[in-house]
Amino acid sequence: MNYPLCIFDFDGTLADSFPWLNGVINQVMQAHHLKPLSPEEIDLLRAGDGQRVIQARSLPFWRIPIIARDMRRRMRADARQIHPFPGVASTLQSLADRGARLAIVSSNARENVESVLGAQTCALIQRFECSVPIHGKARVLRRVSRRMNLPPSQAIYIGDELRDLQAARQAGMPFGAVSWGYNTLAALQAGQPEEVFTRFEDILTLFAS
Repeated sequence: MNYPLCIFDFDGTLADSFPWLNGVINQVMQAHHLKPLSPEEIDLLRAGDGQRVIQARSLPFWRIPIIARDMRRRMRADARQIHPFPGVASTLQSLADRGARLAIVSSNARENVESVLGAQTCALIQRFECSVPIHGKARVLRRVSRRMNLPPSQAIYIGDELRDLQAARQAGMPFGAVSWGYNTLAALQAGQPEEVFTRFEDILTLFAS
């Protein structure tokens, strides 16, 4: 199926930020007086079982946005260490050349998104919605489709996490799961996404020339 509007998540979808995250996450945990994550807990997070980790640690939900803000601040300082996945720039250019409308909806800061993607790629994006609250993506996805004058069913949200899939479901929008991001492909496929991509270039199949 062709989707006139392709909306992308950023971290783990466009930006290869997991190695950076894996390197700083326990620095952040210690800075907030929390016990470092074990390798097993990180594996649980990647398998989409973050709720289990949060419950086991009795981590209050009010602390999660504070930790997320700290992560964005640290990423801003380390932006040069993070790069787009191979094929991102050329594929987004090809999508734009074929008439696709492109948007980004991310919990990361716009400054970080622009720093990693670069001015030339960002010029292809017609709408940015950044610093979106962790549980606010569904509302923002609906807003993007509305402002692009398209129903959610004619857009697709492409992401790498179960919470991205859940946001798309709540927004009434198809979801495309990528295999190279934070959550494992097996975890994402369990949620029955409409599309699955194992290479970034495969996204071109959404918009035939």
